[in-house]
Amino acid sequence: MDSQDLHIYNRPLIKICGLQSTLAAQTALDNGADLLGVIMVPNRKRSIDLQISNQIYQLVKLERERRHQLKNIKKFKIDQFFNSLNSTPSQNLTPSFKNLYMYKKNQLIHHGPFLVAVFQNQSIDQINHLINHQLINFDIIQLHGSEDKLSYTNSNLINKPIISRYLMSQFLDLNTLKDEISLANNHLLILLDSDKGGEGQLLDWNLINSFFIDNSQNPLLSSLSFILAGGLNIDNISNLHSLNGLIGLDVSSGVESNGIKDLEKIKTFIKIASNIPLNN
Repeated sequence: MDSQDLHIYNRPLIKICGLQSTLAAQTALDNGADLLGVIMVPNRKRSIDLQISNQIYQLVKLERERRHQLKNIKKFKIDQFFNSLNSTPSQNLTPSFKNLYMYKKNQLIHHGPFLVAVFQNQSIDQINHLINHQLINFDIIQLHGSEDKLSYTNSNLINKPIISRYLMSQFLDLNTLKDEISLANNHLLILLDSDKGGEGQLLDWNLINSFFIDNSQNPLLSSLSFILAGGLNIDNISNLHSLNGLIGLDVSSGVESNGIKDLEKIKTFIKIASNIPLNN
């Protein structure tokens, strides 16, 4: 493993979310973001115009091609790439889940960037309408509501990988989580966030640590990894190096000033996040 591979392995996935302009998107890409997020939920303060979203998608594609050239990555079909990541893991509750999530994280970093479209309580038909009528282009779906995640991640009607948002309270129902991870076809990663998201509400990191610490009484939880959102900013993320299970960071309001994406904050956030060692 060369120094570049080691760096990839030991840093979090970085997602800049709630983008509404090509300038902010390009800034995130130029500074090394792995995932860009756009809000497809109607009538929210960060909902994106579909035309701008498609322009951002083109920027993501161009940057992905540029990074692939630098890394000598051969051209590949993106659906085949994600299919390889979404192989159904073992039914056994073992640390292999953590290895699987780490593998997915590293592959996303190495082959990215990718565009994430965020939906909340929108039906499969509504999502597919946008896709099938070519109204939007994106790479990954993020489900950020109270929808039944398994009905989406295990549906043959959706052909894109899915990041599922979970609340800490939902980890009390381990059966639901186990079913999505063990049975679903399109499950990609787990995101921990507050109920609404994008409001700068900081999660309880001590509680997260207690859930995801290596504990034989909770073999599923201690074998999982997640992207963390909720109240992250340039002043607090350097304290995340010891958080159990962390493999990614997702920021929106934390890189804004007066409700608008702040280009300098985006640059600083990515720079700090890129140097956070993971406790895995």
